Amino acid sequence: MRGPSGWISTAMPVTALAAVAAGCGRPSSPTAPLTPVQDALSSLSVACGHALEARAIEHDRPAVAAQDRSALAPAHRLIALLHAGPSATYLGEPMTEVVSVQVSAARSCGLDRTARRLAAALRREGRS
Repeated sequence: MRGPSGWISTAMPVTALAAVAAGCGRPSSPTAPLTPVQDALSSLSVACGHALEARAIEHDRPAVAAQDRSALAPAHRLIALLHAGPSATYLGEPMTEVVSVQVSAARSCGLDRTARRLAAALRREGRS
């Protein structure tokens, strides 16, 4: 079918193709609440940075342990967000992947207790 200017016959398939490419009609994952996730990740990053500093410069095990303790609160907030929406995404990444990355980060900077808590939360969600 042609419209008065001849463009209707080509515009319809192009519009349909664009809608499919954009993901229209496909169910999307819920989105994790941006600010609480960012706040938890930021706090974990700060604790990790301080722990790395304490390990590298001062070789101070008590300081690393103190950072590990301080990282537990934001880790618990992140775990709560994971449990509230295990299928949710944060900036396009599944929350399970976000938490998994934090497990690796916590281990790499010596926040062992925090890493264990985060890993246990992933196991409870069915992902190790």
